[in-house]
Amino acid sequence: MWYKQLRNLSLAGFLLGFALVPFRSPALDPNQSVFQYNCLSWSGHNGLPVNNVYAIAQTKDGYLWLGTSIGLLRFDGVDFTLVGAPPASELRNTRITCLSPAHDGGLWFGLEHSAYGLHDGGGGWFRWKKSTR
Repeated sequence: MWYKQLRNLSLAGFLLGFALVPFRSPALDPNQSVFQYNCLSWSGHNGLPVNNVYAIAQTKDGYLWLGTSIGLLRFDGVDFTLVGAPPASELRNTRITCLSPAHDGGLWFGLEHSAYGLHDGGGGWFRWKKSTR
C-alpha cells in the first residue's frame, strides 16, 4: 500500500516539476526582428512582366524560374528577366505550365497542350518536341 502512495506521489512531483520548469520550444528566432519574416507579393508594380504565373522551379544555381503565358522568366531575387519561349509559329501556344530542374543544371519545361523541352540554363532553347495530339 505504501508503495502505491510513493509511486503516485513521485509521479505527481515529476509532472509538477515538468510543468514548472521552463523549456524552449522551436519558434521564431528571438535574435531577429519580426519584420524580417515577411512575404513579398510580386506584380507589375515591382517588375513582374505578367500577373499570371503557372509554374515555379528553382535550379541549383539559386535562380527561380517562372512559367508564364509569355514564356520563361528568370528571377535572381531582385530582377525578372524574360528568357523567352520556343518559336510560337510552330506551336499551339507558348504558355509554360510546368517546370522541373534537370540534373545537369538545365530546366525542363512543358507547354500547355503543345510541347515539352529542355532549356540549357544558358543562352538558348534546345531539344523541344511538339506533342503528337
